[in-house]
Amino acid sequence: MDQIFDWCVNVLVCWAGILGITYKEINVWVFVMLWPQLTEITFHCCGLINFIDKVIINENSPSKLTKGRIHMETTMQSSPQGFRSKIAAIEAIELGLLGFALWCFSAIVALSDPDVSFLDQIVFLVITQGILLGSWTIYNVYIRVARAGGRLVDIGIWVIATALTSSYTFWAWSILDLNRLLMSKLFYRGEAPVELAWSWRSKQVRKAWEQARKAGYA
Repeated sequence: MDQIFDWCVNVLVCWAGILGITYKEINVWVFVMLWPQLTEITFHCCGLINFIDKVIINENSPSKLTKGRIHMETTMQSSPQGFRSKIAAIEAIELGLLGFALWCFSAIVALSDPDVSFLDQIVFLVITQGILLGSWTIYNVYIRVARAGGRLVDIGIWVIATALTSSYTFWAWSILDLNRLLMSKLFYRGEAPVELAWSWRSKQVRKAWEQARKAGYA
């Protein structure tokens, strides 16, 4: 194992010399910039997306969407539009509560530290909620823009976001996708198909559902 590690280091040192940059700089380029982008593009183009489409969101297939259209049209106006019928409302409440729980935990830990003031705790709460809800907002904006723009726009946004935020986009949107799947199974009771950042097909299904809904009102 040590020999493999030394060989990898030597390869990076060699390429750093060829490119005229330092060993630290080539590590940043390879593992922070290029690797996450290649991983995201690969996931978009092959196995993970097929797994999500065929196994997890199969119940939102266009055939089932068509079969349930009459039921949707008859119940859309009569069913109460509570927060459980909107996945975004469920996630906003859940993430807000999660951020508050993290703040409560940090406040308990900070009780033993006299250098941490109440103002510091408030600032930490604001930052925590900002990171959680801000990332979630960007995630939702991306899904809507990708749905409207098509697959090339979808992949292009991933590449640009990764270039600007490194691997943060990869992990943040992956975690938010898993969170959305969990919330949709536990709490969501709405008619609209659930969209996921990793799944292009889920965006197509949602777009078809919205077009069918508009056609029903026409």
